[in-house]
Amino acid sequence: MARSSGFRSWWPRSYSSSYRYAGSKQHKPTTAIVRSGPYQWSRNPIYLAFSILQLGIACWLNNLWVLVTLGAAWGLMTWVVIPREEHYLERKFGADYLQYKAKVRRWL
Repeated sequence: MARSSGFRSWWPRSYSSSYRYAGSKQHKPTTAIVRSGPYQWSRNPIYLAFSILQLGIACWLNNLWVLVTLGAAWGLMTWVVIPREEHYLERKFGADYLQYKAKVRRWL
């Protein structure tokens, strides 16, 4: 849980500066592939932080149902949400995104 908390405090600063650097705005199509900050280690750092936090909460509460919902959320992200996002980015950025995808892991 401490790792997740540390990641959550570091991530907003890194993410916001990377996001501004890419020229992206909320609810607008992406204009660049961000490769700095947490995106140099994971293509999905927000989903990763969410999963680590939920795992920490499940352990802290000693609650199997929280862990079960993590499994469901992880499956949904892995097999539905992320493939759709990756398909969009492959169409938009082509070989540039494929190169980034080959270099950086999906989760960690």
